[in-house]
Amino acid sequence: MQRAVRVRSHNGAPFSYLTSFVPGHIGQTFGESDMAVNSLLDLFEKNGVRIGSARQAFSAVLDHEDEPVECNASSTAPIATSAA
Repeated sequence: MQRAVRVRSHNGAPFSYLTSFVPGHIGQTFGESDMAVNSLLDLFEKNGVRIGSARQAFSAVLDHEDEPVECNASSTAPIATSAA
């Protein structure tokens, strides 16, 4: 299993922290530079992977261990988090 963490931005400001878990044999087909410019779905499709279904959880938190540092936010700023 490969864990990928991404910070999403809008107008130059971070607004979400996304954690994705991908089977290792699929995650090995792309790297950090690929993820910087492509969506996960695009990377799957480029590597011949068809998605049958997916689950996603979405929440907002005030303070979480890693997110404020990654998002350059204070520990009291709301942060949208997602696990796919």
